[in-house]
Amino acid sequence: MSRNTNDWPAITSLLTGRIIYAINWVNISSIFSFIAQDLGGNVADLGLLTSAFFLGITIFQIPSGLMAAKIGPRKTVVAGTALASLASLLTGLSGNFLQMILLRFIVGVGMAMVYAPAVTLVAKYSKTGSEGMGIGLYNAAYSAGGVVAGFGWITIADALGWRGSLFLSGTAGLLTAALVIVFTPADEAKEGFRVRREDLLQALLNRTLLLYILGTGVVYVGLNLVSAFMIFYLEKALRIAPALAGLIGTMYLAVSVLSSPLAGRIYDRVRNPALLLFVGGTLMSSGILLVAVNNTYSAIAGLFMVGLATGVGTTVGYAAARETNTAGYETLAVSWTNALVLSSGFFAPPAFSFVVIQSSYAAAWTAIGTATLLLSALVYLLNRKRRTAPTRLAEPGPSATSGA
Repeated sequence: MSRNTNDWPAITSLLTGRIIYAINWVNISSIFSFIAQDLGGNVADLGLLTSAFFLGITIFQIPSGLMAAKIGPRKTVVAGTALASLASLLTGLSGNFLQMILLRFIVGVGMAMVYAPAVTLVAKYSKTGSEGMGIGLYNAAYSAGGVVAGFGWITIADALGWRGSLFLSGTAGLLTAALVIVFTPADEAKEGFRVRREDLLQALLNRTLLLYILGTGVVYVGLNLVSAFMIFYLEKALRIAPALAGLIGTMYLAVSVLSSPLAGRIYDRVRNPALLLFVGGTLMSSGILLVAVNNTYSAIAGLFMVGLATGVGTTVGYAAARETNTAGYETLAVSWTNALVLSSGFFAPPAFSFVVIQSSYAAAWTAIGTATLLLSALVYLLNRKRRTAPTRLAEPGPSATSGA
């Protein structure tokens, strides 16, 4: 259905939820030095916490996409936001790292239920022809929340303690679930919903979609590692004070506040996701290689490029994924994309921390930057053999209903 205007109350409630969602995602890595001092821990423990979170957020993507298709995206967003926020709040009560790992897994499960349905809702309530811009704004809200979590949450943890800072972010998350209930229109009725196996496989194994997922995944490999380790790296390797490390370490998110909606606007006009994802991957690899130089100024320059790459990858990849499927499986296509690109967040952190322990941060960043550059070029060459515009599937059978 075409829209002549944006539904700003609905969009704003989702953007507000996205900001707090980002805070509950990022704040553990930004305040980890406080946690490590209290509970005892090192970069390996941070890697385990990060992996547990990404395990939860990855394996529950497809069930969440099907849940959104069955009960509606609004209900799914509310349930996921409440679960993730409650688990984040309870993390502040943890007495050891084992408890924290379990709770971070649950935070991941809750967040898996939020992103894809929320993208569907933002696109649905955006003006027709501006869906990419709407998705860009949604991702910019994440970046804004990440800046608050990276810099502001260090200050809050210093004042309230790391436990108090998690109580605060968890409570804020629960309040945003209420905002979505109040300001987002109710889901459309779902009657006789049934997923047909052939339609599901056609949606998930779409070759164009898989190539876009690969291109987006290249950006996310670097992004996941930067978000998990950058602040701790700046503190421990470059000997930067925690507050300043938080400010520098979240600079890429501040840049992506602007680059995300800009990438969305470019996507709406150009519709060339293959080329845009290649640009994003190249920027990400270049930024990480600059970080590997191992000094403050090169880290700042590298994080600026990472911010540009973040805006492109997190906006173009999901906007393109959404358009490779018919309305019945839009949310599932985004969930599938999220599941695969976020899987790097489970495997990459332990590997990265292993290289750091065995060699150095410089070696770890160099390896990631080089691999990202090579993969980005490979994916672009594969994409050139296919149409650059998203390929729409034939309409599924009458049993499939919309996740939007």
